[in-house]
Amino acid sequence: MRHTLSFTVTLMVFWLLLSGHITSLMLSLEVISVVSVILLVHRLGMFDQETHPTNLILKLPKFLSWLIADLIMSNLQVVKLIWQPKPQLSPALLTVNMHQPGDMERVIYANSITVTPGTLTVDLQNDTITVHTLTEDMSTTIRSGERDHKVKGFLS
Repeated sequence: MRHTLSFTVTLMVFWLLLSGHITSLMLSLEVISVVSVILLVHRLGMFDQETHPTNLILKLPKFLSWLIADLIMSNLQVVKLIWQPKPQLSPALLTVNMHQPGDMERVIYANSITVTPGTLTVDLQNDTITVHTLTEDMSTTIRSGERDHKVKGFLS
């Protein structure tokens, strides 16, 4: 019940932030939408007991600032690579172990790799992840485990 309540409040706040309007029409549409989503999530059995998103709100700015900085650096690296007369591509497909305790953590880790230019999560199985990179430097970054550690720190 605690998860349902926090999810409901989170959805309602998110709706209000995105809409920017507090009128009777918007509030009634919000209630209808949120109740529909909650019923659908319950019917599909998608609520799990390991996640509780409200405890992550305070950690989110630090994680997002790190992720955005990493995205900017990766973008610059890919632009530099592309603008070279003879791009020094050395694509690699690597499988590494990850240290994420739950499904949500694994998915966030995989998505943080995929959203970064030059890297793509190809497969996610139990405690291993397969990643395609454009260069050997990018694969070294994945192998180092820094991203794995950052995501685990954000979610723990």
